[in-house]
Amino acid sequence: MRGFPWTASARAAGRLTTGEVVRAVLVPLAVGAAAGAAAGVLRLRLGLPGHKALVWLAPVVAARLAAGGPLGGALGALAAGAAAGGVGGNLAGSLGQLPLMGLAGLLLDLAVGLARRRSLGPVATILLMGLAGSVANLTAFAKRLLAPWGQAPHVILGMGEPAASLVSYAVFGLVAGLLGAAAAWLVMRRGGRREARGGSGDPPRGAAL
Repeated sequence: MRGFPWTASARAAGRLTTGEVVRAVLVPLAVGAAAGAAAGVLRLRLGLPGHKALVWLAPVVAARLAAGGPLGGALGALAAGAAAGGVGGNLAGSLGQLPLMGLAGLLLDLAVGLARRRSLGPVATILLMGLAGSVANLTAFAKRLLAPWGQAPHVILGMGEPAASLVSYAVFGLVAGLLGAAAAWLVMRRGGRREARGGSGDPPRGAAL
């Protein structure tokens, strides 16, 4: 995928620097933990299942794209689930269900890998990450099916459970993926413009996803 700082420098130098490796690990972990903690304490009161993806999934997608680590999505999602549980929230459920958060993040990593191999441009990449976010959030719906007790039933557009929750999780995941990818593109594009104004001899970073 064109324009990522990780891939651009790796291709130029033939290897990854220690700073890039550290950034690719620490940035998703830090962003995921902060997003998970926020999701654990914030109450958006939207009354729709799966809406917490707007709080935790969008930042994880953005960090995965911006930091560029091959497993940044999995790391960020696991950090989000652990942090949410640490503040008394219920994002990943029990520790036994925490691997589902890692699976959600891994789906994001696979989507980024696909976009990179196909050299997709910004619009196609953002759309792909929206779809990946939708599928990733559905893993949280799978967690809900594993622990259905205490969950209030919902009716959306005439649909009862479980169809109502499935659609809601998918839609919120789609929106979160689109928002996260668009935010990453804007940040990286701005960074590329700063490098261009600075007269760097390297290709501008963030010119495309």
